[in-house]
This record gives sequence, C-alpha cells and structure tokens, in this order.
Amino acid sequence: MSVRLIVDADGCIGSGECVAEDPQAIEIDDSGCARVLIGAMDEARAQHLCDVCPVGALTIEH
Repeated sequence: MSVRLIVDADGCIGSGECVAEDPQAIEIDDSGCARVLIGAMDEARAQHLCDVCPVGALTIEH
C-alpha cells in the first residue's frame, strides 16, 4: 500500500537520520528541515523513516 510521508517542519531538528537511511526519499533542505522527495512510498519504507526520526517529526498519511 502506498502512503505519503509528512514532515512536521516545526518539530524537525534536521538531525539527518532519515536522510542517512533513505537519501532517495528525503533530504535536508536549505533551512535545515527534512523534505520528502517522492510523492508516495511503500508503507513499510515510510514507517522505517518515522521510526528513525529522533523527535517524531515524520508521520504517515494514508
């Protein structure tokens, strides 16, 4: 099932854990916040990115 990954820009601290795990799906933008690069992804892939975020700034939209 495809889902969208959502970044809480106010909560993101730019640690880059998500980028280290999946640089094809997410990057750190010029303001130091995570930015999703793809519109939809497999739910397991999105869940893994959510799990590695140290501040819980990533969520899944079904």
